[in-house]
Amino acid sequence: MVISEVCIGFLTNFLYDVAKKNVKLQDSFSAVYNESIKELSKKYPKLEQIYIDDFLSQKRVKKEIINYFESSNYDESFNIFKHQFFKLLDKNYFSEKDAEEILTDFFQILDCVIVNNSELKGKFQLNILKRIDRSTSNVSKNVADLIKLQDTIGNNIKEIKEEFKNEFSGKITPEPTINYEYRESIPKDKNFVGRSNELKELEYAKSQIIVIEGISGIGKTSIAAEFALKTNLQNNVFWCDLNEIVTAKTILYQLASFLNQRHYPESYNIINKINDLNFLIDIITNDIEKGEYFLFFDDYHSIKDEQIKVIFEKFKKKFTRAKVIVITRPDPKFKFYNTYDISTGKCHLEVLKGLSYEDTKEKLLSLDCKFDEDVLLKIYEKTTGHPIALELLALAIKNKSDLDAIIKSSPDIPEDLIKYLFDEIYLKISVEDQNFLKAISVYRQPVDINAVHIISKSGTINETAIKLLDKLLIEKNGDLYSIHPLIRNLSYSLIDNKESSHRNAAEYLSQKKVINSNELLELQYHLFMAKDYLNSAWITIQTCEALIKQGYVSSLLEILLLYKKEMLSPKEWIFIGTIIGNLYVIKGDLKKAEYYYTEMLNLSIKINYDNGISSLLNNLSGIAYDRGEIDKALKNQLKSLELYEKQKDIKGKALVLLNIGTTYLEKNNYKNALNYANKAISEFKKIDNWTGKCGSLNLLGLIYIKIGDWNKAIQKFLEAKEIAYKIGDFGTIAMTCGNLGNVYADKGELDKAEKEYSIDLEFSNKTEDIHRIQSAYENFGTLFADKREIEKALEYHKKSLEIALKYGMVKDLARIYGNIANDYLYQEDFNKAFENCRKGIIYAKKAKDTENLAGALLTLAGIHQEKGKRQLALRAYEISIKLWDKTGNDYRIAGAYNQLGGFHFENNDWNKAAEYFNKSLALLDKFNATGLCLMVCTNCIIVYQKLDKVDKVIEFLEKKLAYLSHSNDNDETSLIYRNLISNYFKLKNWEKLNQLCKKKIILELERGDKMELAITYSIFALALRDFKKYDSSIQYHKFCINLAKEIEDNNILAIAYNDLGNTYSIVGNTKESEQCFLESIKIKTKIGNEIGIMNSYLNLGNLYTSIGQLQKGIELLEKVEDYFATHNRMKEAIQISQYILNKIMEDPNDAKNYVFIDGFEEG
Repeated sequence: MVISEVCIGFLTNFLYDVAKKNVKLQDSFSAVYNESIKELSKKYPKLEQIYIDDFLSQKRVKKEIINYFESSNYDESFNIFKHQFFKLLDKNYFSEKDAEEILTDFFQILDCVIVNNSELKGKFQLNILKRIDRSTSNVSKNVADLIKLQDTIGNNIKEIKEEFKNEFSGKITPEPTINYEYRESIPKDKNFVGRSNELKELEYAKSQIIVIEGISGIGKTSIAAEFALKTNLQNNVFWCDLNEIVTAKTILYQLASFLNQRHYPESYNIINKINDLNFLIDIITNDIEKGEYFLFFDDYHSIKDEQIKVIFEKFKKKFTRAKVIVITRPDPKFKFYNTYDISTGKCHLEVLKGLSYEDTKEKLLSLDCKFDEDVLLKIYEKTTGHPIALELLALAIKNKSDLDAIIKSSPDIPEDLIKYLFDEIYLKISVEDQNFLKAISVYRQPVDINAVHIISKSGTINETAIKLLDKLLIEKNGDLYSIHPLIRNLSYSLIDNKESSHRNAAEYLSQKKVINSNELLELQYHLFMAKDYLNSAWITIQTCEALIKQGYVSSLLEILLLYKKEMLSPKEWIFIGTIIGNLYVIKGDLKKAEYYYTEMLNLSIKINYDNGISSLLNNLSGIAYDRGEIDKALKNQLKSLELYEKQKDIKGKALVLLNIGTTYLEKNNYKNALNYANKAISEFKKIDNWTGKCGSLNLLGLIYIKIGDWNKAIQKFLEAKEIAYKIGDFGTIAMTCGNLGNVYADKGELDKAEKEYSIDLEFSNKTEDIHRIQSAYENFGTLFADKREIEKALEYHKKSLEIALKYGMVKDLARIYGNIANDYLYQEDFNKAFENCRKGIIYAKKAKDTENLAGALLTLAGIHQEKGKRQLALRAYEISIKLWDKTGNDYRIAGAYNQLGGFHFENNDWNKAAEYFNKSLALLDKFNATGLCLMVCTNCIIVYQKLDKVDKVIEFLEKKLAYLSHSNDNDETSLIYRNLISNYFKLKNWEKLNQLCKKKIILELERGDKMELAITYSIFALALRDFKKYDSSIQYHKFCINLAKEIEDNNILAIAYNDLGNTYSIVGNTKESEQCFLESIKIKTKIGNEIGIMNSYLNLGNLYTSIGQLQKGIELLEKVEDYFATHNRMKEAIQISQYILNKIMEDPNDAKNYVFIDGFEEG
């Protein structure tokens, strides 16, 4: 079906409220719509008006209506309409075929009603579908492609209401591709003179970072450009002009393009595919280091994107070959260098003053001005060698100004002097020159000649430009003209009709075929300055989401703060004020955000605007939540939900359901939290809102963590992460990766956690979302604490604390102080640990935060324990566990039990320790937290060893083995096998020993650890001997000996020979037994193993006495006896003496040789 032109025209105008300021026209619109619905209802009695209302309010439908005649694919558009409409219908009464028929009838009825209304028919032609204000007649057309790419909705401010007030954006769409090709743009100052000393200092500076500082007009750019031209011998200079609109991304695109032109294409090829700022900076810096490049950045003081500072901090840290030259006014806002950097030579600071007397003289000569020494001295004293002042003075003299009068009357302050000289010049140049200067001063960025012409209307625009270039009043770089900021401000102040000039500038930008983000911000600025507030607001609302994604938070906020209430209609002001509030939330200024939300709420109530009330209540609940006022947050959310349900606003309802679920999670009401999270997902699915679904999945993941199902939590986070990357939502990516990192950290998988935290921090910085940045710092701090890298942990925790204190994040402060207290506890700085713990307890009580109060008390217990205050420690542990029990957070309760078990272990109460370790492990088993389970399992093994309960030691060793079954940690598995074998030896359990030894042999063969394999052969041989499997035992002893020889391990070899000797002795092979003992003694003597030699002497002595060689045997046994006696091991010495005595008594003929017997008997 093809829908008629007037029908599409009506829907476009009706939906986008073009007629709202014309009451009569607005009434006519409503009348046509209501009449059409009435006619439709007669044919379909079961069809309610709400179906059509909801259908027309869908974002997908609006988009198709806007582009209906541009796309020309009418069948596809109608199929989309049919699909979207059918989703809303009650399937009990209507089929898909019904949906098609109803829509066909609706469009036909609407068409008939319009045609019959002669007053309205002519107003719905396509040529008036877009706004027709004078200043923006072409704006809609020329930003349409950008809006389409950025997935913003149509141009009706009334219908946009929720899209930009809330956190979620809707459909999956690709991130816009930005392409800023680098073009060499080193400025050339043909009148540059002097500065030889400064140039030498720049040339010989050893630092990789050079900063050129100076006041406006002092010649910073000129000397930097001269230095750049001198160093650009191998096309190795990069020049970038910074300004208030430039973002970190813009700089990286330019650098990537620069490198690509020099045959390093890696970063250029991935720049539009990778969003990880740190990753891109690393690749770019690595490529820059491959050549001796010089990177120049002019006007650093003008930047407003703090992420640019991150790039320069990376440069400062990483560069060893490349040089970075930064040109700035003193004390820029985002200063990346400090006094320490300069004093240590990390940075070289060149503070630029005025030209010297000789350079001043040379400068004036280059400007064709020659004066005698007296006059020259007066000029120098007046201008202090300020280059711009000298150029203007020269120009004034050429225009026949009185030099004596200038010197006498002009002020001494450079800025005032320049204004005075400019006024002298301005009055004497042509009207065309004046108009050109005024026209170019309207723009904040370099522009082409057409941009100037559209304002100046000069017929000799090119000739005028040439004259002004000769007079040094403007500059040209490529096709773009610019003006020095000082001259710009002076010229702009002389414009009579600024509104008209800005309107023309807006028209110029709107006519461009391609408009990038920088130009879009400029378009908003010019519309505002032209007092076309409505359309400036419209552009802002249309594109704010995409601009935020690209990092333009500060720039956007700067423009929006220009608006005043009286400039817009009440509803439009509510939209703008709400966006301002949202931007302040992103920047972490909750106080200002709350102010704007409250103002907009009061206005919404005043004009009975239910949509505004519901949305702003929801936003204010977020502020309350962040402040720890949980009950207040829930109250606002429930009010908001009631209004959204009344309005049948699916998206608003879904968002507030999600927020209510989050609040119930904070209250530890997991049943309600799950209920509301699932309801939110259901609502988001109805409108295909992927970002909302992503947020709901994150909430479900957090709930599953608290419930104890970590596998489900990870599954939900991974689903959310996949969606977040698809829709390119930096904030959601950051949040999801932070949550995923937390699960991995709790499971003890720290490498995985660190990877996710890195992504979290990167994307948090991109969004300028101060809450996410704070959280990311905190996560990294906790990660480093887990790794026992305490200095790093403190560094990140203190960064987190600084943000939380600055922005009043009461709820977070309790936890952060607790983290810092733990860090100091690890460092055994108990005073600092106690002080931070005390602050944590105070903030936890203030926020009524049971979890963080329990955590702080747990830390306090640890502090008391370390300081030896056992009763205080025990009391703190007990209170903490009671509080954790209230929260229902089994994971944290498990941690508390483990710590309490450690407390009892330290106090030698083994049974109590075992009780709490077991409790901890029972809870942790629910979470599949392998790392932590292994740790607590080890605690259980140690305590049962203390209690000498071999069966319990074996039980927990086998548990450890089960935890490791899904990992690749064969080293730990090998160790557990060895301990199990040792304990089964004690129980004489041949069946288990046989199984374990064979498993361990297979494991060691797989690991390729020959030493551990040799030891296993030896252990297995002993087990076989104990169970009288002598032939197999001898075989494995020999396996061990051969492997020990192969790996040249004499310790294992000596022991193996000794053990084999004992086995041969048991089976009666005395000859082989003797040879083995002698070989063992030989090897032990070689490696100096005295105690090992004694052991072999003892075995060989026993062998000799057992075969009747009593004298030889006793001689060896006496050596062992003497060794033990001289090493204060009297128990062993007496035992051997007793053994020798017994042997002698068996053969009295040898008694006369052992005089010690009488003494021994007497003893």
